[in-house]
Amino acid sequence: MTPGAVSNLAKSYEYHPVRPFPRAVGHKRDAAAVAERFLWYDTERPGYAERRAYGRVPEAVARLEAALAGPEDLTTTRLADELGVAHTVARACLAEAARQLMPRHGLVARNAIADLLAQSGHDGRAEQRRERVRTLLSRKDAPRRHVTVGGTDYYEKAAIERLPSPPRDS
Repeated sequence: MTPGAVSNLAKSYEYHPVRPFPRAVGHKRDAAAVAERFLWYDTERPGYAERRAYGRVPEAVARLEAALAGPEDLTTTRLADELGVAHTVARACLAEAARQLMPRHGLVARNAIADLLAQSGHDGRAEQRRERVRTLLSRKDAPRRHVTVGGTDYYEKAAIERLPSPPRDS
């Protein structure tokens, strides 16, 4: 956060009834006290656990579930508009929704395919595996992306696992 952002928050919450924002001494605030207040605000303040359990992430999970049924690409901007939240909140909710749902649907992110290749016996350094993924996905018979979520392409894991192995030297 910028000093200006902290200052604006301090002005807004200086008279908070439960936990006022730490006061400045000589135009500076104690960093540990400010961090502690942010931690309280994000985890312990009354009602926070309810909002987390019944709030935006479950809404994002439900929306992503509907998009996967289509399949329909879902952008962070679209989710932000639909939920009426900031882009950064929508990005975090969508990332959590994808973390929960994609494995259940048998989908894998493009940036995780190189790691799958390594697990299935493809040799080489990480850069070589990433190049192998680029080569394999550019082929005419390559699996096509299933859906794009928040700018990340997802593929069916079963189709990725059927990608050919590189020839082995004898």
